[in-house]
Amino acid sequence: MNTEKPSSKTSPSRPLTVFLAVQAILVGVAAAGAGYRYLQVEADSEMPALRTLPREVASENDEPQVITDRELASVLRKLRPRFDGVDTKIGIVDHNLRFWGVEATFDDPAFV
Repeated sequence: MNTEKPSSKTSPSRPLTVFLAVQAILVGVAAAGAGYRYLQVEADSEMPALRTLPREVASENDEPQVITDRELASVLRKLRPRFDGVDTKIGIVDHNLRFWGVEATFDDPAFV
């Protein structure tokens, strides 16, 4: 007759296998997420195509209750480009060209 008692302990290899499988799945999910995010950042960092002329933004409506012609003229007078000769920063020139366009002319010689 067999007098050995059945072992009440479970095999140590089964919990270890489950643990390692879960860890492998977690590492795989983390790696997939990191790869997806990397591709997203790469796509966002691409430069847009250069344009020779800026896009034109047209007025969608003419609402005199929002701003009168007199108020608009006053604001546009303040936005006229002023150049300081050789000390003018290129950012100011670039901004003025974008705002007014190349074809803009001004009556006052102080404004180019």
